[in-house]
Amino acid sequence: MNTGRRDLFDWRRVSALAVIVGMTPSVLSGILSTLRSNWLLYRSDLDRSKEIDGFIVRYNKDAGRLRDRLDPAAIVRHMAETGVYAYRAADKEGKVVMWVGPISSDFTEPLWKFVSDQQSWHGDWFIWSRIEVVRPSDGASLQMSVY
Repeated sequence: MNTGRRDLFDWRRVSALAVIVGMTPSVLSGILSTLRSNWLLYRSDLDRSKEIDGFIVRYNKDAGRLRDRLDPAAIVRHMAETGVYAYRAADKEGKVVMWVGPISSDFTEPLWKFVSDQQSWHGDWFIWSRIEVVRPSDGASLQMSVY
């Protein structure tokens, strides 16, 4: 049954994504599998929330920091426009912004608004390390993490 969802773990997508973020496909596949399996374990740390455009945005208290020519909101916009699930920042640690869930403007617009409001510069870019946008009507969500 085709639900219209893109499967993040399709090997062709993982291989293409690996090239973008500069990892081997097997390493990236392992990271994505770990993220997917552990996401529910860490949902409890999303103890802050805000309503944006009828969506609930939940986030943690942990600072995700990165250096890049793009600010975090611009990274979200870039990822939404290009349809990629990961972005490697230009910082020396090679921080990666990743998300799991539907890439549609329904989710990316509230995420972009939230990140635009929450980001700040302190010698590097600061944004919460885990953010989830939830549609209350059906519980569908888009999760973003900074690693």
